[in-house]
Amino acid sequence: RIVASDGACPKQQTRDTLRRAGCGLFYGADHPANSSWALTTTCQNSYAAEVGAAARWVAWAWEPQRLLTDCHTVHLRFEKLRRGIPIKPKTMVAAWKRIITGYKAKSELNLITEHVKGHATLASVEGDAWKTLCRQYNNEADQLAVNGARSHGPPPAFFAQYAKFASTVAAIQFMLVDIAMARRLRSQVLRTKGE
Repeated sequence: RIVASDGACPKQQTRDTLRRAGCGLFYGADHPANSSWALTTTCQNSYAAEVGAAARWVAWAWEPQRLLTDCHTVHLRFEKLRRGIPIKPKTMVAAWKRIITGYKAKSELNLITEHVKGHATLASVEGDAWKTLCRQYNNEADQLAVNGARSHGPPPAFFAQYAKFASTVAAIQFMLVDIAMARRLRSQVLRTKGE
């Protein structure tokens, strides 16, 4: 069975407190295990979501599976696990511990990963049936992850209000700089007249 996992953090460039990440697993069209969920860790970024999706994949695996992931780090760490090489993650430690425990417990299932290009274009996969399938699965998992991220973020109106607030603050800052420059110019003029 082929499964695609993805993590998404649509507002990754915003402040930490505004970020919301989500995860997605895609097992195939109309499959009952297809799912999206909000990442509930304190760390809200796309890498944390990628690891969260991989952790759930391992927990849910019930038969030999190949995970398609566009996260190179997740793929490389699974490759190390497959080869029996210990991994020592510095972030998302609890999730990686769950992955390691689950992976070892399900070693007979032959769970493997494959790194795929994220957001691949049609032109980049043209004529290659496997890459086309990987693209389709990755896109579906990405959409599920985005839905998961949106399920627990602030309402869209909040971001519009935040942008308006930031714009107002910037305008005030520019106005204060203009006032300071005008005062400086005025004192220079007054000093020149006094000489």
